[in-house]
Amino acid sequence: MKKIGVLLIAMLLLISIIAGCGGTPAPSGGTTAAATAAAATTAAATTTAAATTTTTPSPTAEAVKLTVYLLGDGTKDDEMVFDKLNERTSDLINATFERKLITWADFNTKYPLVFASGEEFDLIFTSAWSFYAQQAVKDGFVELTDELLSTHAPNIWNNLPNAAWKQARINGKVYMVPNTQKEYNHLGILIRGDLRKKHDIPEITSLEIFEQYLDAVAENETGILPIDGGAEFDRWVVNSVFFAQPHAFRSVAVSGYGHLLTDPEGKLIKQNDMPEYEQFLDRMVDYNNRGYWSRNALNQQNRLDDNFKNGMSATAMHNVGTMVGAWRETNKNHPEWEAEIYDSMFGEYPTVRTSYLGNGMGIHARTKHVERSLMWLDTIRFDRECYDMMMSGIEGSHWVDAGEALSSPGPNSADYGGFSNWGFVTEQMIRVSTEQWPGFVPLMESYDTRAVDCPPFYFLFDDSEVKNEIAAMTNISQRYSQMLDFGFDSDWRVTIQDIDRQYTAAGRDKVKELFEQQLAEFLVEYNQ
Repeated sequence: MKKIGVLLIAMLLLISIIAGCGGTPAPSGGTTAAATAAAATTAAATTTAAATTTTTPSPTAEAVKLTVYLLGDGTKDDEMVFDKLNERTSDLINATFERKLITWADFNTKYPLVFASGEEFDLIFTSAWSFYAQQAVKDGFVELTDELLSTHAPNIWNNLPNAAWKQARINGKVYMVPNTQKEYNHLGILIRGDLRKKHDIPEITSLEIFEQYLDAVAENETGILPIDGGAEFDRWVVNSVFFAQPHAFRSVAVSGYGHLLTDPEGKLIKQNDMPEYEQFLDRMVDYNNRGYWSRNALNQQNRLDDNFKNGMSATAMHNVGTMVGAWRETNKNHPEWEAEIYDSMFGEYPTVRTSYLGNGMGIHARTKHVERSLMWLDTIRFDRECYDMMMSGIEGSHWVDAGEALSSPGPNSADYGGFSNWGFVTEQMIRVSTEQWPGFVPLMESYDTRAVDCPPFYFLFDDSEVKNEIAAMTNISQRYSQMLDFGFDSDWRVTIQDIDRQYTAAGRDKVKELFEQQLAEFLVEYNQ
């Protein structure tokens, strides 16, 4: 207590000296004795509290090892990179991480299982296509409040656009940190430039010219097909390029229904009633008869892009990023093919920016380290050294700094990656590869100029009440979709009527009613 008394007297003397010298600016009413006395009392109370209260421990005082689930198969240098990354995060926030992988082969079964099993872990990759909504409504994730984010992930909080948080809401609450890369999920077309030139076909700037190229290959080339595909993904890209994209149509969870990307209200349209869909089915029968794909396409196991790289297909179609990778690989292995990439939207159709929920990270509801998990995410995404290591590996080995936010592949670039580090992508931190396809930036700029605002595009349907009906309709779709979209059913008019009857019997009306109800609620909240 003697020490406290001495400190109190010293503070009073210090304050009186400062007041007497006029060192503290006075308010407009002038400095009063009462104000001076109040300041002295506050200072004394603060000094007493400091002398009697234990200092609050630092939030990073205790070392923490986080368990982080990511998707993919990984590569041989991953752990070496993570060791270096852990050294950095240990210095910055006294936290390290252990990566666990959910392989693609096990994805659909293991992802829900790690939540249902009661296993303790801290973070996990999540997205609109990776069980985000399904696990959020089951309380699988920590709710990320404004206070949590602003306190423990200030860079994320200050830099992510409001639209990202709006899209992440499930019943009004946020459960994931989305990535922020500007993306469009429209498809690129990769072709053999040598064959195009050989048959005097102009550059592919329209669907009609693309058809000329496919005809030329079908009629004149042997040992290669115009479109050697047939797997379920190939069916989807064929449907997208020749029907959905030209007509701005997007299918939804209500089988056989969709909405136009140009409709901000997302009014559901029955696909089978669209004249454009009937024209598409006729066109696919015609393409099948012309020999655009194998007569055995429905049993095809290899994907279209793999068959292109193997010289069996004259065309590949996939998202633009995948086509750029295939273009780069093809130019390395077969420069004589003169591979070329084209916009499957042909600079004409409306575009929509991919949801921010395409990739991201969630914090497991059972974690004991909510705050440190957010700090770790914030550090990985906004510390330059951490971000570069997570996304590209070790500089000089897996990548080379080319300056001005550019990078080029290092000698061991193939030995790092193969997992879902896309969940950490942060637009302002991205390095552009010096080996990027030259047409990439102009294509993205073209997409920007044609982009439409379509809130229904970002709606996530909670199907927990209609899982049985969804499963039954999915089984119906799987029985017919490949046959129809690859033109193997010339009597398709009868078939689609039969499909509609089966959908109705499976409970489609119930699903449609619930979907429309949730969409309406989403739009009210989204548009606030």
